[in-house]
Amino acid sequence: MPSNFVPFFAASAGVSGALIGLLFVAMSVVPTLPKSESLTTINTRAALALHAFVNTLIVSLYALVPNDQLSGPVIWVSIISLIVLVMLGIVVVVDKENTSKFGSGMMMVLSSIPLFFELNGGFELSANQHSSVAISQICNALIIVFLIGVLRSWRLISQGKTKPHVLLWSKFRGAPAETPPTQ
Repeated sequence: MPSNFVPFFAASAGVSGALIGLLFVAMSVVPTLPKSESLTTINTRAALALHAFVNTLIVSLYALVPNDQLSGPVIWVSIISLIVLVMLGIVVVVDKENTSKFGSGMMMVLSSIPLFFELNGGFELSANQHSSVAISQICNALIIVFLIGVLRSWRLISQGKTKPHVLLWSKFRGAPAETPPTQ
């Protein structure tokens, strides 16, 4: 692996480890569940956030192992991550209490896109272990997976009351963010 990628993977491993710890702390201090959301929805959000951070942690740690080939771990982590997303998608779809099956399903589909780029980078890296383009593709996929984990964590901690894009759009317009009343 080119040495100029080592700082990225070291930082990525540290950040993902810290975010996993914060996610566990946040889950332990979250007040009661909102009545409008099922336990399955809450658990799925937590699983998606944890999944994103664990994916980046594993890939980053393997990238830091000296003289090791990164392609194998990237390919396996990507495949396992895609399987986990499919399983979580099935759980969401069969949940009778979930009123937003389409939105939840779309989130699963959107969450899988960077994993396909990660997988493709792993295959390209298996063909050429020193390909900066393939390693850059993996790094870019990890950044997007991080963002997905942060967004899922936000939705989890805010208990679905405030969506990040609504909050940002309201700040852009100069209007207060609309938050549904608590029950």
